[in-house]
Amino acid sequence: MTGPRNIIGIGGLGGSGTRLLAQFLQEQGLNMPTPRNESDDCLHFTRLFKWPDLLGVPREIQIRWNLFNRLITGRSLGLARFKAVKLFTQQPFEPISRKESVALLKSRTTVEAPVLFKEPNLHLFAKDLLELDPGLKFIYLMRDGLKMAYNSNQQQLNNFGDAVLADAPPTEDLVLRALQFWDRSNERAAELVGRYPDRAMMVRYEDLIQDPEQTIGAICSFLELPYRSITTDIRQARTKIPAEVKNEHYQVILDRWGY
Repeated sequence: MTGPRNIIGIGGLGGSGTRLLAQFLQEQGLNMPTPRNESDDCLHFTRLFKWPDLLGVPREIQIRWNLFNRLITGRSLGLARFKAVKLFTQQPFEPISRKESVALLKSRTTVEAPVLFKEPNLHLFAKDLLELDPGLKFIYLMRDGLKMAYNSNQQQLNNFGDAVLADAPPTEDLVLRALQFWDRSNERAAELVGRYPDRAMMVRYEDLIQDPEQTIGAICSFLELPYRSITTDIRQARTKIPAEVKNEHYQVILDRWGY
């Protein structure tokens, strides 16, 4: 067990609508620590966990989660601040200077528990983190697979695809590969819901859009929070899908998840 209870994390594929879900949950009285980017992603989590080589390395995941836990809950880092600065600087996709790393570390603000954070890549590490921390609750947001495959945001697939799909049949069809990644991510999330029904939840983006009050009400019950009326303006991002795109290989994957 690491740190205090009551940390709530939102994850999913990039472009699945995690920012909208976070906005809804802030209306329910949950607060998000800083620093965050324009998509409300928790930058400390990004710096510590946006590392493909970290997948399947539980000891290092534990070290980084302990560090992240301290960062978002306001506890002293002690000598661990040197580890944080080093990792912030070395993050493989967006390396920054030591000066920028120190500034990022100092920019943290904390909030009262329960702490809400969102970072799409969280779902890739949720299995390890739920095992590590009994105080973590995880919400996975799922969206129509074809819309995700044709979404312009394919960072997760590009960054983590080789690791997640290591045993998948090779393909040069980029849409099929994106659907394979979506399918595998959904499977992992569903397994976690089965293993931790009181600490992991899958939410459909379409349900969030079509019936936000009922969907947020169900999430509040899962989080053991009183429900408040929502006022967030729903603006759907539109993803163009060619009319002729569907084929039997795509549909087999989509059917598994009711799309």
